[in-house]
Amino acid sequence: AERRELIKKAEIDGLTGLYNASTTRNLITESITHANTNAADALVIVDCDQFKAINDTYGHLEGDKVLVNISKGLAQIFRKTDIIGRIGGDEFCIYLRDIASADFVASKCQQLMTLVQELNLDHHITVSIGISLLSDEKTYDDLFRKADNALYEAKKKGGAQIQFSK
Repeated sequence: AERRELIKKAEIDGLTGLYNASTTRNLITESITHANTNAADALVIVDCDQFKAINDTYGHLEGDKVLVNISKGLAQIFRKTDIIGRIGGDEFCIYLRDIASADFVASKCQQLMTLVQELNLDHHITVSIGISLLSDEKTYDDLFRKADNALYEAKKKGGAQIQFSK
């Protein structure tokens, strides 16, 4: 039991309670390898807009509260079967298996954008989101690159956007 607890702690991000970056990557890699060819999967990357300004203006403890609130929002909006992780300072990743449609993913992301603002009433918080639907990608890196490029496009458009990869 102690060993299982230590393993679990090693897989979890201490601040948010979500999977850490390496565990997220490993679980998504495994899911891509075993993906059902008759179902659709999606990778979503969420990045907090203007997060550095919060840390610089209000301090890192306040920034940490924002990150915890975003993680709470992720856990509320996405399904228990989805892989949700914190992959960087203010960057999160969700892998959704067996989605009904791209519209389903967009709807979940829109719900998240709204909830993030509601959970952070002390600060004007928005997130940018990049989405890639699994098609011919065989690796985490390939799928991540597509979602990351979509995220970059969302940021380029001014943030607070949902962008699908092309």
